[in-house]
Amino acid sequence: MDILGKIKTVESYPLIAVPDLDSLILSDLHVGIEIVQTSSGVLMPRFQTDNILEELGEARKISGMSNLVINGDLKHSFSGKNKKENQEVEMFLRKVSMLFEKVYVVRGNHDSAIKYRAADFNNVEVMEKIEKDGFLIVHGHKKIEANEETHYIIIGHEHPALELKDDAGVTEKVSCLLYGQKEGVFTVVLPAYSEIASGTSINNIPKNRLLSPHLRDIGVKHMEAVCIDRDAGVLKFPRIEKLK
Repeated sequence: MDILGKIKTVESYPLIAVPDLDSLILSDLHVGIEIVQTSSGVLMPRFQTDNILEELGEARKISGMSNLVINGDLKHSFSGKNKKENQEVEMFLRKVSMLFEKVYVVRGNHDSAIKYRAADFNNVEVMEKIEKDGFLIVHGHKKIEANEETHYIIIGHEHPALELKDDAGVTEKVSCLLYGQKEGVFTVVLPAYSEIASGTSINNIPKNRLLSPHLRDIGVKHMEAVCIDRDAGVLKFPRIEKLK
């Protein structure tokens, strides 16, 4: 599916392709979440990292994009002190660096010490943001200051999801991508790539409780939603203000 003429979905993977940047862009992988949860007493089987790597290999083949942008929260724990998680992150970076020509890691609020994890990989670069060809790619956990050349802001952080209720009253939460224009600039909010990390019910939450300062500034009611579900596929929805 084409979004705004510059952005494409790739099958039903929760990421986007931006041909102008020759890049796949995804956010909020939370690599190591199973390790952190298990160490906290919540037993969780480890499957996510292998699944992500397999999907990224397929997404590159399908899209033809050469580069990968991880737009924040590559890792899960806020500290950088979990040895097993650090090993998992380094293993992920080693393998993903062999899939793509360049891997850009935009730092998110979970990415403490990520530069140390990436230090051994020549084609992996850790950045605070990416500004190129009218695109501003930043995680979204801080207030955003765009310049006059910015036409598209791409963020993560929010983990947007739609809370939908069927005729029987059964509620289901589905991960989604959001996009909309405000004052001549388009904002795209990426879905969380993690299958485990929970999402914000974007159609049922007050503006002041949104996670991202940028979304608290511009709101989400004017935005349109695209459900990207590995099983259900890609589904277009109306503006958030029309979804109850």
